[in-house]
Amino acid sequence: MPVGPNVENNSTLHRGHALVTPRTTYHLDQISNHYPNTASELGAKVGLHRNLRSLEWFDAADMDEFLPRMFNCANPWEMQDFVEDFIFTAAAIEVQRFEQGLLPTWKGAEGNEVSRRRVLAAAHMMCNKFLDNKMALKGRGGKLREEAVVEGVLVLRDYYRLRPDLLPPLRDKARLESGEKEAGGGEEGRDVSMEGEWEEMEEDTVTVLMAEVFARLEKEHVQLRMDGLRNVWIVKPGHGTRGQGIKCYDNLESIVALASKRGGGKKSVVVQKYVEPCLLLEVCTFYMKLLMV
Repeated sequence: MPVGPNVENNSTLHRGHALVTPRTTYHLDQISNHYPNTASELGAKVGLHRNLRSLEWFDAADMDEFLPRMFNCANPWEMQDFVEDFIFTAAAIEVQRFEQGLLPTWKGAEGNEVSRRRVLAAAHMMCNKFLDNKMALKGRGGKLREEAVVEGVLVLRDYYRLRPDLLPPLRDKARLESGEKEAGGGEEGRDVSMEGEWEEMEEDTVTVLMAEVFARLEKEHVQLRMDGLRNVWIVKPGHGTRGQGIKCYDNLESIVALASKRGGGKKSVVVQKYVEPCLLLEVCTFYMKLLMV
């Protein structure tokens, strides 16, 4: 049995217990492979996330194609990416609800056709805007296109167009509106004219437009089917175990507050999209561990 930098020969597993044994009594068939930094880089959530995120630089692999979207919110850039993703998911949910014959999430749209049309107009615009930028960021040959916006294209103001009931109090509303120009807002950024057009459209035209953006979501957003209709996310410590400290939220403010509190204390925190139509075993969630020998 070879012994090298990636082989550990000072410990062994015996009948389910880890035993430290002197090298003189160590048998060759008890040598176990051990790769440096395995615990922090692959065993911890934040380390696993960091390594999977780096795959695109080595193997042109996109972790979002095989793992629910994950962000380390102790990193300001990833916190920004998460907030935009949450807003985009909220818009995609409204598109899915329309396709399923459901009213918008915002209860104020019930029985109010103008409000309903405004939510649909905002969702349609936001999904196309996000996907356009996502494709531009990917570019061709790994290069960003000129129109790509690294900082993102969706802001909180867009979210409140979908959920006016979550709009901050009046003292914060003025601050929000004053920052519209800086964030690309103003009358043009709010698409007031577009909302007016949607209010006057025939229902058949609205149906066609929503079907088009839904088809685009199915093609370009590979996690659409697992996103569900509630926009639930899991917040968990980056190095925790046994489910300790894990919380689920569907409220953006609560997630950001918790993630910022932990991140501000120099502790990592991972936010990951919850698989809402999850597989259950006798009405319970479960997980599987696979051991490879």
